[in-house]
Amino acid sequence: MDGLRTALITALLALAVLAPAAEARSPLDQSQRIAAQAYTPPCPISVQTDGLDSYSNFAEFHPANCQVRLRSEWTEWTREELCLIVVHEYGHSVLGPAHAHEGVMAEDPKKFAPCNRLGAIERKLSRVRAAQRSAHKRRLRTRERRLGATARRLQRQLTA
Repeated sequence: MDGLRTALITALLALAVLAPAAEARSPLDQSQRIAAQAYTPPCPISVQTDGLDSYSNFAEFHPANCQVRLRSEWTEWTREELCLIVVHEYGHSVLGPAHAHEGVMAEDPKKFAPCNRLGAIERKLSRVRAAQRSAHKRRLRTRERRLGATARRLQRQLTA
């Protein structure tokens, strides 16, 4: 019981961190919020999720209309991957189209630390959920054994 309580508390804390504000509950909203804190874009950036024509990039920043376009598979990315990509594209709005030789943008790895924390929380939450499923399966097996024993006992009583 103590382990289940700890797992539930951990899950609730993880959810509280993953959704700190009502306006930033979706992974995309959260990624945009983190990106806006990392970089101050020169214009309000809109993120289009209807996909790119090119399959060579995960996302692209279009300075003409201050728009980030994501590939249509973006919903399959982890929160960490989505966050890193959105922060990277926001970086292009400030730093221009060039890429650095180290790190995601290499300008300041600290800007990507919130994305890495999201990934760590997401992985921990996944482990907690797996433990919950496992505990539920154990409870079901125990209940099934008890019901089986009861059914056998009742069957013996019927045939006696």
